[in-house]
Amino acid sequence: MKDIKVYLHLYIGCEVARKHDGGEVEYAKLVGICQSESEPDKTVSILDVGLDYFHEWYVEETVPILRPLSDMTEEEMVEFVCLQHNSIHTNIDRTEITKIRWAYENSSNGINATWFKRCGTGASVGSKTFHINQSDPDQFKFLLSKGFDLFGLIDAGLAINKAELKP
Repeated sequence: MKDIKVYLHLYIGCEVARKHDGGEVEYAKLVGICQSESEPDKTVSILDVGLDYFHEWYVEETVPILRPLSDMTEEEMVEFVCLQHNSIHTNIDRTEITKIRWAYENSSNGINATWFKRCGTGASVGSKTFHINQSDPDQFKFLLSKGFDLFGLIDAGLAINKAELKP
């Protein structure tokens, strides 16, 4: 069984929620994790609740609000593909990509991407399956910074699917 304590620090900077017994939901931005001063055996989330006011929640009651990989926008996918190629010295300028198609495959925990790029007078096609567990560090950091669920936390009930929240 997954434990949120193992993953929460990776999502510092992301929006989180806490549900109260009466059903009320409180939202904040996760800005840190540390040991509680009043209860040294407890770990707390440090939260920015606005107006330069910080609050603490127990890690166990902190629920990250994440996006499934299937929620990736075209612009994000272009940046993701460019990060991969630029890290292996086959630079792709995002302005060269004229079209991109992708699909998230839950079974392989990967993203299939096919892109079309201007190349002189013609066009070239690139295609690759990106496996999350084999991602370039810059890609991994990019996906975390965008709040993507890379560890199955939504399915495990440890995170809220941002796409399902009401505006």
